[in-house]
Amino acid sequence: MGYFVVASATLLALLVLFCIGYFVKASPDAPSHDAEDMPLPLRRILIAYFLVLGALLIGLLIDLNMVDFPETAVSVDITPPPVALNPAAAANAKSDTSTAKSPEAAPSAQSKAQAPASGSAAPAAANDSAGKASGTPVVLQVIPRTTAGNAPTTYFAVFGSNLGSTTIRFNGRERNTLHISSTLLEAQPETADIVGRGTITVDVISHRAKPDDVGTVEGQISNSIIVPIEKPIAPLNLGYWRPSITRETQLLLIVLLAGALGCMVHALRSITVFIGNRAAVTSWFWWYITRPLLGMALALIFYAVLRGGFLAGSPADAKVVSPFGVLAIGALVGMFTEKASNKLADVFGTLFQSKADEASKDKLKKVSIKTSSLPDGKVGSVYNLQLEATDGSTPYTWTVTGLPAGLTVDSKTGIISGTPTGASATSSVKIVVKDTSGDTDTKTLPLVT
Repeated sequence: MGYFVVASATLLALLVLFCIGYFVKASPDAPSHDAEDMPLPLRRILIAYFLVLGALLIGLLIDLNMVDFPETAVSVDITPPPVALNPAAAANAKSDTSTAKSPEAAPSAQSKAQAPASGSAAPAAANDSAGKASGTPVVLQVIPRTTAGNAPTTYFAVFGSNLGSTTIRFNGRERNTLHISSTLLEAQPETADIVGRGTITVDVISHRAKPDDVGTVEGQISNSIIVPIEKPIAPLNLGYWRPSITRETQLLLIVLLAGALGCMVHALRSITVFIGNRAAVTSWFWWYITRPLLGMALALIFYAVLRGGFLAGSPADAKVVSPFGVLAIGALVGMFTEKASNKLADVFGTLFQSKADEASKDKLKKVSIKTSSLPDGKVGSVYNLQLEATDGSTPYTWTVTGLPAGLTVDSKTGIISGTPTGASATSSVKIVVKDTSGDTDTKTLPLVT
């Protein structure tokens, strides 16, 4: 799909250049044309814009979902590298191959190494023979291993000497250790050991298997090896350009593009309906052009709220978030922007509501009827009066009793209207107004008809 994306992007760029030239020459969006029917060239431009943009977005989304990341949360290299572990490999290719591929099978060769990676292991591997003699544990190499499956895990294999009664430590914390041999150990780090860190320090500490084990010194710590920790990256296929992205970058790009695609679907459906009904107006042209940008912004905000745990509990690790789920969320937010905006407003109101908001309601003055008199009416003539109130919280609800025959009140607007009937008289009219908080005010006024 990489070259398809390139072709779609090229077509979109050519369309933009054509639009610029057309607008400079014809000025179809001049204020004098705003209320007119959308001209045919603008309709064609919009349809072409949506089709080409849709193809580009779909191609990018397919490419992003095809990115194949390593199944682990971090990327770890062998430390020190096999070549650095055995300098003699430079002169003996055969020895280099056997050392790099099977460190467990060649402990004696590696114990003779004079210079491991600079700054990675101390003391140097040259002290291995002395370590064997004194029983001091020595770490020569840390090898990452990954299990296969839906929930892959990272293990660290530690290769060295005098490791028979030792336990692996990550950043100074001991972890459950599997003893494979006296030269090879294996342990699984906890999430806190690797997530959010740039490096992890690996060493071993000795423990006596039995209290009478005089051959092992209790609490003896080996040299340390610092292992770099990186987030896994993978190439994104964009034709000739293949940028490397992380899993977080993949998810962000997916939600942005899916939001634009969802809004574009909504806009395309809208413009086709208006064109079909011959109701498309020029003033709406730029609304359709900018609609995908609104979808991108709203989808990004909604995604951040979801990943932040505001709507679905605790935040989720990027490696357990499904790209297809992110795509669906972004597309739905783009298609239903109004409902998504309302949901975000609810979240904001819940998060930032305080007692001060409730207290401010009490500070409002009570609702009061502003109308101080009722103008006289005349039997057989139309009567119309707007009742007024101040303060309180709108909207108001009006109740009026004692009106002359023929007159009524609109409870929502407070308008008394109608034509008085019957004999002339003076009526005592009782007016009651109620605001949204439940406060009321009552006033009784005479009405002469």
